Amino acid sequence: MVGSRIVLPDRLVLWYDGYVRGHYREENISNGVVVSGIATFDVANFQMTTTTGYPIGYHVEHLEEPLELVSLNGTIINGEPHIHGVISNASETWAGHILDGCRILYLGEMVIQEIKSPELIRKPNEDGALLIFEK
Repeated sequence: MVGSRIVLPDRLVLWYDGYVRGHYREENISNGVVVSGIATFDVANFQMTTTTGYPIGYHVEHLEEPLELVSLNGTIINGEPHIHGVISNASETWAGHILDGCRILYLGEMVIQEIKSPELIRKPNEDGALLIFEK
């Protein structure tokens, strides 16, 4: 069973830790799929994988400049987001896992497809990767 909600954050909110987490918790969304998102940022934090095996290695990028979030998708499982995005400025493009501390400059929109059943959780496999299971 699913239902859609459009999320419209205000200007200059912290996108991930402030708004995304706050909004879906306020709306009691435990499980969902982020099917679309766009925004302008003036601060962006994200990470990219740097290894091809385990343990997984990451590079964290922190940008402070006018940026466009041109694509966003991911999941919210048992109240925890796992969201990836594509971010660009006038000359470069980055993609990766969106981290806490991103800040909306002018506009932010996100559509969450809520999953009401079955209840879902994440559990690590033998290599530590978090996989989705029915609760």
